[in-house]
Amino acid sequence: MEHTIFNNGMSADGTHHVRGPDIRPGLNRRVGDTARDLRAAPLFQAPFVALAPLDMRSIIGAAFGAGLYLVLACISLSLSKFDSALAAIWLPSAGAVAFLLKARLPNEASFYLAAFGASLMANVISGNPLEVSLMFSIANMLNVSIVTWLTRRGCGSHPDMTDLVSLARFVGAGGLIGPLLSAVIAAIAMAQIAPTDPSAAAGMTAAFNWTLAWEGARSWFLTDSMGMVLIVPTVLLVGDAWSRWQLPSASLIAEGAALMIASVACVFAVFSQNTYPLLFLIPPLTMLHAFRLGSMGTALHVALVAVVATALTWVGNGPISLADVSPVVRLHVLQAFIAANFLTGLPVAAVLAGRDRLTEELAAGRRDLALLADNITDAVLKLDTNGICTYASPSVRDVLGREPGEFIGRPITQRAHEDASDRIVDALEQLQSGASEKERLTYRRLLDDDDGMPVFIEADCAIAFDPVTAEREGIVVSARDITE
Repeated sequence: MEHTIFNNGMSADGTHHVRGPDIRPGLNRRVGDTARDLRAAPLFQAPFVALAPLDMRSIIGAAFGAGLYLVLACISLSLSKFDSALAAIWLPSAGAVAFLLKARLPNEASFYLAAFGASLMANVISGNPLEVSLMFSIANMLNVSIVTWLTRRGCGSHPDMTDLVSLARFVGAGGLIGPLLSAVIAAIAMAQIAPTDPSAAAGMTAAFNWTLAWEGARSWFLTDSMGMVLIVPTVLLVGDAWSRWQLPSASLIAEGAALMIASVACVFAVFSQNTYPLLFLIPPLTMLHAFRLGSMGTALHVALVAVVATALTWVGNGPISLADVSPVVRLHVLQAFIAANFLTGLPVAAVLAGRDRLTEELAAGRRDLALLADNITDAVLKLDTNGICTYASPSVRDVLGREPGEFIGRPITQRAHEDASDRIVDALEQLQSGASEKERLTYRRLLDDDDGMPVFIEADCAIAFDPVTAEREGIVVSARDITE
């Protein structure tokens, strides 16, 4: 029996995703909070297919997309070893998805029609009956549309693959839901396929057809899923990096080139021999890329590993070839290895990217705070709930006549002027007891000016609330000299 008919349908699609507001809800959370992030992050309104009036950009995009599909179909089919259509990674659907994510065509219906025609052509050329080719092409378009819509809904029109939540949502859509639904449609077509071997046709039963359809649908799902999760994030990361292109330093270029060359050499060494099961050498390299080169470097590394591993396994080399199993099972083992390598590296790189962004945000916030604190004319102090000073801005030197360090760690009333002590204590009691949330008082400063004249201070005091728990966490004081 030939398996060509079962797996040929994995050749087609136009795909889309689009991208929307750059909202990264999981950015400032810990890895352990990812499930909560996925529930809490907003969903976006997104049309199932963009249907703006047809324009020249959409027409050109549709033509280019159909051509892209045909080229990638030829590449994917050439990777097959076990029959004329089976491949470890199916490129056309993922390529179309990535194209539409970046192109954001005003009218995507034209792209879908062109991609459907390309899918139909590829299936017919590969030898599938017309009715089966139609079903396979419908399954491909269903995959494309479902993944596109779910990605838009979950990540907005600008999915950020360096954000753990966006990456997880895309993997759910492109690695599971879309390929699974399209495999169901393909299985229906596979169940209708008659055997091509006349000697086997006489004993063929309907149950056997369904068993064969299940095997083909499983291969369809795994191959489509691998293409989606490997190709689309890589293309998006490269595209985003290109749009924000800045020439990296010579040392970074040298490090990246050295790591890429070393990783390809290591993968080639692992998969070019048939003696030792050395697959365990690959994950540490993936983690090294995640820590040193970030999301884009990791995505490129994972893609290169997939290409080298598939090509060398194709010719019968590598640790996977050591397994005494059928060619189809061996292919599934290869796909599992590729998926595990992806899940080892890219999520870790996304977490690290989020950490780096958070660090940059904190550094920027500190710079802004320092800018304000150094240039504000009012003296700003923060007291804890017991009235102990925990922060004093540099401006207290001019307003209160004392160094900021003299306030830190001491009660604010410790060196108050005798004329002002009772007034300050009363204001603090009102705030600490909850009787009020804001108080304004005018009092005489402890230290007179250089001429021995009294200095009068006006202070606005307000309760500071924790932004997360809404609990009282202290008192903020803003004081100014109002001496006339």
